[in-house]
Amino acid sequence: MTTSPLNRVVQRFRLGALTGAGGPTDGELLESFITERDEAAFESLVRRHGPMVMGVCRRVIGLSHDAEDAFQATFLVLVRKANSIVPRQALGNWLYGVAYRTALEARSRLHRRFAKERQVTDMPHPEAAPNGVWSDLQPILDCELCRLPDKYRLPIVLCELEGRSRNEVARQLNLPEGTLSSRLATARRKLAQRLSGCGLALSGGALAMLLSESAASASVPAPLAMSTVKAAALLAAKQSAAGVVSANVAALTEGVVKAMFMTKIKMTAAFLLVTGVLALTGGVVLNSRAQAAADPPGTALEQVVEQTSNQVLAQRPKKDDAKTAPTVTGKLEAVDAAANTVTLSTSRRPEGKTEKTYTLAKDVKVMRDRKEAKLADLKKGSQASLTLSADQKTVLSISVASPTIAAPLKSADATKNTITVTIGGGRAEKQDKTYQVAKDAKVTIDGKDATVADLKAGAMLTIVVDEANTITQIRTAARRDRNQDE
Repeated sequence: MTTSPLNRVVQRFRLGALTGAGGPTDGELLESFITERDEAAFESLVRRHGPMVMGVCRRVIGLSHDAEDAFQATFLVLVRKANSIVPRQALGNWLYGVAYRTALEARSRLHRRFAKERQVTDMPHPEAAPNGVWSDLQPILDCELCRLPDKYRLPIVLCELEGRSRNEVARQLNLPEGTLSSRLATARRKLAQRLSGCGLALSGGALAMLLSESAASASVPAPLAMSTVKAAALLAAKQSAAGVVSANVAALTEGVVKAMFMTKIKMTAAFLLVTGVLALTGGVVLNSRAQAAADPPGTALEQVVEQTSNQVLAQRPKKDDAKTAPTVTGKLEAVDAAANTVTLSTSRRPEGKTEKTYTLAKDVKVMRDRKEAKLADLKKGSQASLTLSADQKTVLSISVASPTIAAPLKSADATKNTITVTIGGGRAEKQDKTYQVAKDAKVTIDGKDATVADLKAGAMLTIVVDEANTITQIRTAARRDRNQDE
């Protein structure tokens, strides 16, 4: 669609209004793009949600170039699937999910490329941020956030990852501000609980502070944003964007769209199967009186339910064993070097605690606090992450991290070499806890060496403790004042 110089000036003027807190909602902007191919409206969506999308891509992939490809692919998927987004006011949540899916696909492609070229043995990781808490949070945040129900994930995405005000988000979602605040508090608490199961102890308030500080530092390069908008406009006009985006972006976009289509087909098939079972069993109930004379009471119904249930189970899509097996995280309950096994426990509501024993590969790789270690170095009770084989029966690598706690500092005693932090928050009762700091403990502030005496009350700390509950490492960033409600 050709745009005159005057129209471009008008669009730039409109864009300034669109990005303001009182501008159109996500649904209105998306509708404008769908019906009018309004390039300014799409650019506003990119500016509004771009930092969040880029943040997801960088956390999952780490490499800046591949993260940028995933960023562009996410918004091109939006162009392809715009008409199917319902409800449209939840666009931020939809984009978050697509960004995570796209980043995982990009990381998988990157891994296959590296494996084929045999240039590296491990996936590259994002550079650690100055704030140690955020460095620990990044690898597991998106995995746990995706497990939250939509009603709780959406407030976290909009208010925390995008740093938008509650007033603006409440208006966008057409919710009372009090309802939004309640959901946000619940979402923080639920997410903090999930993260604590991965060895990262955080209160809801501390989590919110970290997410908001990260959102404030997120940015999208202007050339990348502009090329993304241009490619989207071409795609919406049924034209090729080959000269604007790379072949990798185009392939990534197509791969994600196909994956979403297959997911929809599977969900539809499952729905039809369930509907068929209900209809069939309903027909049996209506016809039960006629069958009563020929069969003992309940026999016909039980047989049909059993048969149809077996059919449903038989027709369920089977797992693709060729796919990369998941990483299992939990508490290390036992290490048996003689039997070459480890036992891991996980605690997930509502199932409660479960334990499972895994066989170790002969060349199993062991890492402790990101350094190579031996099986004998692993201690019961440590938080461990197991990378499994395709059949999910053999452990290929074990990564163990010492318990990590994030909490604000109440006081520090350089004479006794102890610190006191405040644990809890939200609905959990706050309590002060004092830890002994090891003599050789590493203390850093904004990545620079420091001492216990340099720590200031109120600073958000990441502390690493050993089996004796002694602090071996303290990391913190320069304190940033922020009004934070728990």
